[in-house]
Amino acid sequence: NGAATRDGIMDTLYAFLCANDDVHHGDTIVIWFSGHGSYYSASAVGLSASPDDDACIEVLLPVDYTQVPDISGRELNVCLADIRDRKGGNISVFLDACYAAGATSGDVPHSSTPPSAWSSHPMLTDASLEMRRAQFGFSAPLPVPISSPLWRADPTSHVLVAACASGEQALEDSSGGAFTHALLSLLRSGPAGSATYAQLVPAMQSIIDAQYARELRRHERRLAKLQSASNSNSGTNADADADSTKLANLT
Repeated sequence: NGAATRDGIMDTLYAFLCANDDVHHGDTIVIWFSGHGSYYSASAVGLSASPDDDACIEVLLPVDYTQVPDISGRELNVCLADIRDRKGGNISVFLDACYAAGATSGDVPHSSTPPSAWSSHPMLTDASLEMRRAQFGFSAPLPVPISSPLWRADPTSHVLVAACASGEQALEDSSGGAFTHALLSLLRSGPAGSATYAQLVPAMQSIIDAQYARELRRHERRLAKLQSASNSNSGTNADADADSTKLANLT
């Protein structure tokens, strides 16, 4: 866990995936994050919201979040697109964190007030992101900076399976996250290579229903549906291509 710093996470995504010759184009790439998530209003953290509405920016919190900026959904979306361009689009992202459904898509609408900031540090600047991309061979700058109100997420890079919808908190107890427990239980119960992602979500929900029935009744919440990046803002609709995609054999 101590290695999951901001630089540790971002550099590993670029160095181990983008710049690793042992990872070939078309290989199955699985990215998993279990930890804390949050979301902030774009203006409160120094980034312009999209011109459409008062969008918020969802973030993942690295272990050193009190000292450095959090990892924004805008950064993750750019990173995943870079991985896709180098290694192909067979990328699966599993996020067991609060507000996870929008954490790879950039901006998401929220009807509630964002929680208090875990950290007072501003979001990553465009210059820092471009320096990291250039370090790993992406010489062309982004056509639209991530701080611009005209920035848009790339909806084509990955399939996201999220522990909860945008604006919701992930369920956990003393043993850890319900999402992680359910998925590991499912994978350990038998071969997963023949299952589709669309079949995965209801199977996980059944495990969560049995394990966390009392908590689920209290919160009246359900596991977020499978989403591709193109639909991760909605929190409800599964992408047709993602529905039929085979689950990577993680066992």
